[in-house]
Amino acid sequence: MSEQRKVPGFYPDFANADKFRAWDGSEQAKAWAKLMDFRDGCISASVVDLEGMDFENIDYRGLIALLWNIEEEEAREVVRRRQGLEEVEELEEELRRRSVEAEREQLEREISGNLTPADEEMIDLREKRLRRRAEEKDEYINQVGPERYAIECIIARMTDVELKRILFGLPQPAREVVRRVIDEAGGADEDPF
Repeated sequence: MSEQRKVPGFYPDFANADKFRAWDGSEQAKAWAKLMDFRDGCISASVVDLEGMDFENIDYRGLIALLWNIEEEEAREVVRRRQGLEEVEELEEELRRRSVEAEREQLEREISGNLTPADEEMIDLREKRLRRRAEEKDEYINQVGPERYAIECIIARMTDVELKRILFGLPQPAREVVRRVIDEAGGADEDPF
């Protein structure tokens, strides 16, 4: 949502791969962008595979550049993005673990009847938040309708790849409806069309 999809400035003519055209949003241009996305995903998957190997001091950048026949600068960027994502995932996991531990301790106090005033206040706040979320959700469903809400829920839980795969098989009028829903809901991470 905050990051726009990057599209190549040029794409090859599918009838003559030695000839390049400026990006024009055509079907061939979009197909090339999809192929580039797939390639980038494969390169990232290679980094993941290397991370799983039991070797010390792996030259990720050099190996990825060699494997995919790409410039070392591009390989460095892929490795940096992947390893940065891994650090974020580790931090999120640590926060989840701490949150679960705190909730478990609070539940143990609830069960034993040894609630502190702070515990009781937290329980009240949690219940109020849950009620408020339920009311906001009901209000939103009444506003947009249950059918549209169901579509939004499905789209929100899909990865970009799943969404693209499904959209590819839809007739154009259905694609337009889904596009409107995505745009009105705040957009997708990247244009799935």
